[in-house]
Amino acid sequence: MSTTTGFKISGIDIYDMKTLSGVEVVSDWAVVKEFDFTQASGTAFVDGTPQAFGGVNWTAENLSDYGGADSYIQFVPGTGLVCHVTGSTGNGTMNVYHTNVTAPLLSASVSDIVTDFDVMDTLCFQFLVTSSTNNFPDVVDATCVPCARMFITAGQAGASSGAEWFASFSVEKADATIMYRTTRCGGSATANTGRPYDQSAYAINVWPTFYELVATPGGGFIGSQAQTGSGGSEITSFPRPLSAVEKSYGLQQEDVSSGVANNPGTLASAPAWELRPSNMKIAMAATATGAGASFGMGATTVFKKLRVLRRRRRD
Repeated sequence: MSTTTGFKISGIDIYDMKTLSGVEVVSDWAVVKEFDFTQASGTAFVDGTPQAFGGVNWTAENLSDYGGADSYIQFVPGTGLVCHVTGSTGNGTMNVYHTNVTAPLLSASVSDIVTDFDVMDTLCFQFLVTSSTNNFPDVVDATCVPCARMFITAGQAGASSGAEWFASFSVEKADATIMYRTTRCGGSATANTGRPYDQSAYAINVWPTFYELVATPGGGFIGSQAQTGSGGSEITSFPRPLSAVEKSYGLQQEDVSSGVANNPGTLASAPAWELRPSNMKIAMAATATGAGASFGMGATTVFKKLRVLRRRRRD
């Protein structure tokens, strides 16, 4: 875990820079914590049993009910956090869908990471990852897609978990030749795409190596993904927040609450629930949605590093 910013000019961290008059140069973003999962060790996670790393408890959920045979979530020394799933069990399809969170996931409370998290803070979560699939069927079902997912939830899990989440993820379609960048909020009383929802095809069929989620005050979220760096290779260092070109936006509080079945709020502009410091969790997952146990493949996502930054409101 590091407390350096990663923002440097001529090798000097900008937070150590001063003007000629001795006044500090202050960036609008401050690094809160950086987790290097390649340095973690431990046994495979079991649902509901936390493991500590970097001063934070990380807890798996949905693995036994939805992960499939031989699935696991584990810190592997020198590799990172490995999420491997082989297809849904008989309990249903693994997913982060319009009104539930059934993806096998590992999460931590945001307030444990950002101990003085204020409702007016803007938070940025950045991930360095690699993803792969094995023996993916050429033609099974149009909805059979392996996915790498990063998302913020209100802590629910399971088929009746609710719709308080925002996700950024990539999906590979059944013929394994097309990959899509997707961001969406939980919500909508209807299945299918839900709302809000944004999806576009990548120009090349390469898994992203960088994901970013930005959570703003009032329930606004921004998701970004990047497949390669400027030199065309895997991204191995964190870029400045919001610098990725391809972004998607979602407003969980106002746009989604009115479309959620049985939402206790009465107006879209005044919902009775939202993601907030007291309930927000940051989650990581690999999924293999579609044809259940007959899927016959493995989807693996390796989370190498997570950096959490904050931008405070300026009065």
